[in-house]
Amino acid sequence: MCIRDRPDGATAAVAAVLNNDVAALEALAARGADLGAGSRDGLSPPLLAAKLGYDRALRALAAGGADLGAAGPDGQSAASLAASHGKVHALQVLVEAGADLDAGPPDGRGGSLSPLLLAVRKRKLDCVLLLIRAGVEGLGDGAFLREALRAGDSDAAVALVKAGEDPELADPETGEWPLYVAAAKNLVRVLEALRAGGRADMTRVGGDGGSLDPARAAAAAGHGDALRLLHVAGVDLRARARVGDWTKLMRKKIKNAIRAGDLELHVLDDATVAEPPPRKATKPEPPRGAAPRPAAPRGGVAVPSLPNVFSAAGLLLLLAFGAAVAAANVRGGRVARD
Repeated sequence: MCIRDRPDGATAAVAAVLNNDVAALEALAARGADLGAGSRDGLSPPLLAAKLGYDRALRALAAGGADLGAAGPDGQSAASLAASHGKVHALQVLVEAGADLDAGPPDGRGGSLSPLLLAVRKRKLDCVLLLIRAGVEGLGDGAFLREALRAGDSDAAVALVKAGEDPELADPETGEWPLYVAAAKNLVRVLEALRAGGRADMTRVGGDGGSLDPARAAAAAGHGDALRLLHVAGVDLRARARVGDWTKLMRKKIKNAIRAGDLELHVLDDATVAEPPPRKATKPEPPRGAAPRPAAPRGGVAVPSLPNVFSAAGLLLLLAFGAAVAAANVRGGRVARD
């Protein structure tokens, strides 16, 4: 039965959970109240306690007989709420109580969003580790690992690799697999875990015509650390540089990435890095201020340049003008004597 219902429709159990009042919940349980009845925003007392992370209140509800596995109107379970909000202590109570750790709201594609998937998506590492230890269903099919890599969460991805997630399963929509995504995002710790696990093919290339190449993806983004680790893991960068459309820009990027990763440049075959074609030979320009070279002789007779012609003509004019002045002076003297 429900006692002391509030005017807004919430039961006393809901009010006690909202106040995190463990003593009130124990008193209600002693009176025989239904601790799972009532709701606030569609959430029953166990769902509220899980979402808020009130682990002691959740223990009191479990001890009082509340159903910790009851789902909310949108399909949320206590475990999915605790996991998605990072309430690891509340999630621990649910694990100990034997609650359903795989139920969650629908994903819109005919499946459900499990607590582990939600914890990975929201980057709640403590909850991820707890659910892995609890042995939830679905581990091994690669979906959780792909979600962690999509979120760029190296810690969760490494934990999932160690827990047995398949590192070779590709995303059905994009065709990308864990190694490719980790190289493209420079998730070096994930690459190290994949290599150490021994189950990932570190030299794998996918896509049409090798379009999905982890080494190329790392080089294009300038991720020298990822490129270095791929090289150490056995990826032949010289062979990769000769495959596909390695443009000048791509060759430059891969060299820059190698430098950033402290790799020796000889890992790339110098022949693959095409040098620009030599320029056509041109006559060297004379230094500024130098006298112009005389023109080549034509028919054995040297042809003066235009500046030399103008200089000779000017000299002749000057001499002619001087002679004319002198002649005028002589005539003027004769007239004066007469």
